[in-house]
Amino acid sequence: MSRNQSRLHRTTKLSSRELSSVVRKKELTASDEFRSVISAKYRESFHRDYNSLALDYDGTMVPLTKRTVVPSNDMITIVDSLLNRGITVVIVSGRGHSLLGVRNQLSTRNRKKIVIAPYNGAEIFLGNKRRITQRPLKISPRTFRHRVGKSIEDFCANVKFKRYSIQIIPRSRSKRTLDTLTTVVRPMLPPGLVARSSGFAVDVFPTSQLKDTCLSYVSSLLRKNLRSLRVGDQGHELGNDYELLNVKGGFSVGTLSRNPFGCYPVVNCSGQSKSGVNGTEYLLGTTFGCV
Repeated sequence: MSRNQSRLHRTTKLSSRELSSVVRKKELTASDEFRSVISAKYRESFHRDYNSLALDYDGTMVPLTKRTVVPSNDMITIVDSLLNRGITVVIVSGRGHSLLGVRNQLSTRNRKKIVIAPYNGAEIFLGNKRRITQRPLKISPRTFRHRVGKSIEDFCANVKFKRYSIQIIPRSRSKRTLDTLTTVVRPMLPPGLVARSSGFAVDVFPTSQLKDTCLSYVSSLLRKNLRSLRVGDQGHELGNDYELLNVKGGFSVGTLSRNPFGCYPVVNCSGQSKSGVNGTEYLLGTTFGCV
């Protein structure tokens, strides 16, 4: 296998319309003073080869509003193609073990190659082998309700207590409601816990259990220096993809952060935005030619 086959790099030409659109969209969250920085860093994100792909799941590989849907054939074809080329693919999500169903859609030989990290990386599956990276969440339902319960009654439809996280499901899943709920919960948590919006719910989990930390752990497990192209949909400061995307090679098919150095929108050569699953498929299938 040649070096180029085992690396991810842009295969299309960067257009002026695309660049102008990216700068304009990032300026809405950053600042006019960062115009030149945004332009330069966006260009730089395509001037390196990546040997790994890190993907969020809900809102990135599947529609955010449909919890039972599975990745499309086009999405699976892209993942299979990358794994065939020897590129490490890591799917990291706040979901639990339902995430493992992705393996069954892949070709038989690639089911042992895919890296799947449920619970934001609290568990990491290298093919069929499981690694536990975090201990169970150390806050009881009673303690959580005592600290947070009354303050979220007006927003909350349900609270689910899981082994590695607490999921707060709001009455309305608008970005405004989720961000408000996240902001309310954060200061009430004990040290070591964080609240982040997944776009579906507000998840409470250890600060050591961020998606970017998961990638570092995967890199050490595989004994590889992973340079990851990263795609998610909750890139803003309250989103659970914030750390994952705010670096060179980070792209959001949803919300953007104020950081001019990463978390870029997906835009086609005509300057049109590509969001959600369509954005992921466009970035990987067209911009990076992963088919």
